Amino acid sequence: MKFKLMLSVFIGLLGIIHAQKADIRGHVYDKGTGEPLAYASVFLQGTNYGTITDNDGFFNISSIPTGDYTIIATFIGYDTSMAILVLKKNQVINKNF
Repeated sequence: MKFKLMLSVFIGLLGIIHAQKADIRGHVYDKGTGEPLAYASVFLQGTNYGTITDNDGFFNISSIPTGDYTIIATFIGYDTSMAILVLKKNQVINKNF
């Protein structure tokens, strides 16, 4: 009986933790021409969350735990862009650089 109760609590906590995630997506553009930057790096500072942009400059970082982050976009030959983001559960943020 005690085992079943502990198992139920554990599974319930996993569901709560799993549900508290957010996504960030957007584009990286050349400021002067407005052209998308393919293969730019986009990542959350101090984490393992990150990606590179596709041919259209689009990026998507999924299943990020809620919290405060600094997102950084870099591309060789360009200035680094940064922004502070506050992620809430089930939120999808669109951020363009």
